Amino acid sequence: MSSDAVSSDAVSSDAVIRIAAQSGALENTKVLTTLGPVQTRVAVGRMLLRARDRMRDDFADAPADNDLTREENAAWDTYCAGRLLRAGCEIHEQRWRYNHRNRFGFSDAVDTDFDRLWAADDLAWAGLIPGT
Repeated sequence: MSSDAVSSDAVSSDAVIRIAAQSGALENTKVLTTLGPVQTRVAVGRMLLRARDRMRDDFADAPADNDLTREENAAWDTYCAGRLLRAGCEIHEQRWRYNHRNRFGFSDAVDTDFDRLWAADDLAWAGLIPGT
């Protein structure tokens, strides 16, 4: 949904994590040009989850954020948003479902895959996109 990026300098608990957010990622969508606390929690939370995922061995083959396909990005966003919801963040599932459908198509099979990613807590990179 965005071109925000996250990187780290090492795969360890003391790694330096760098996050880069587009200006609109932190903006209150109802009061433009002001900080949106909900939007900030979701954007930063998503990037931190990605950073944590990248520190796992089973995400070692994940492309850099700027090299992700739109489909890979959407699948990872779905996976992160579901985890953020369970962590207590205010998440609008329909927004993420629509993004997922836009990348994979509008079908029952796509909705089933969305539900799988949305409910998952411990996927490997290879488990994000069916057939990869």
